[in-house]
Amino acid sequence: ATGLAGTLERARWPPARPRFGSLSLRLSAGSATTDRNVCIVNWTWNIRSRDGGMNGLEFSRSTTAGGCSRVLVHAAPALMSVEITDDDGHIIARADLDRGGDYSPMTLLEVEGGSMRRTEVWPSDELEGVPVILAGGEAGVLLRWRHSDDRSWWRWSLELANHEGRPADWGPSDEEATTSEVEVLEAGADVARTGSWQFLGADHGDAGVSFFIVDLAPGHGPELHVHPYAEVFVIHEGEAAFVVGEKNMVAVAGQVVVAPAAQPHMFKNTGSGRLRMTNIHDNRRMVTEFVSG
Repeated sequence: ATGLAGTLERARWPPARPRFGSLSLRLSAGSATTDRNVCIVNWTWNIRSRDGGMNGLEFSRSTTAGGCSRVLVHAAPALMSVEITDDDGHIIARADLDRGGDYSPMTLLEVEGGSMRRTEVWPSDELEGVPVILAGGEAGVLLRWRHSDDRSWWRWSLELANHEGRPADWGPSDEEATTSEVEVLEAGADVARTGSWQFLGADHGDAGVSFFIVDLAPGHGPELHVHPYAEVFVIHEGEAAFVVGEKNMVAVAGQVVVAPAAQPHMFKNTGSGRLRMTNIHDNRRMVTEFVSG
């Protein structure tokens, strides 16, 4: 199977993706190298494991937008051969890249000129938005990565997109990928009627955040729940008691509480008046799991 990731000249699809136009590359052709000014469309990453079989075993054959100088490989072979070619079959880079040091679930491949470098990594925020190659050929984009300090667990999110066929310039049209209109949304009536109003970024120009505006009476608040991303509570008026993981705290107007990703949390209006606050979800959609017990 062949996976697709990356894009050409798309300002918003996917977010935080680099832009590529004409790129000057030194391309290897046998023992000679030549300079070619090419409009990069696609790069194909052929990855083989050298640990098995007479000629090794195919691990992945994936396609990204051309010019992706960094990709992540999930569960990469310890002994790995990588060859990158463009749509015309020209070799961009080729190397045997073996694991150095301890295993990690993600391997970073970096391309510079005609050479490649391999690094075993535990991704940080800086690598979010980088293409990820999976075994078998599927490729996506790393949206989020979190792991414990002792690296005993990790949690990550990947965005996959598909397109029929293999067009030279794939992705949504300019009309679909950009939002030119400024939106003004009415929240006040819903807040007054139900005590909250919900904004989902995915439904409004693919904004990268979602949030609740809440106005709760004393004694009210949600049950214990958890999200795979951080939630930020901005308290405008009133007082609330929070439980976040193993911690209990009381916050008042003018304060901000941050519940880290994967930490069960809840809050309740413990004041004598209304609790008014904005609860920001660090995600284009809300993903909530209620915790029992």
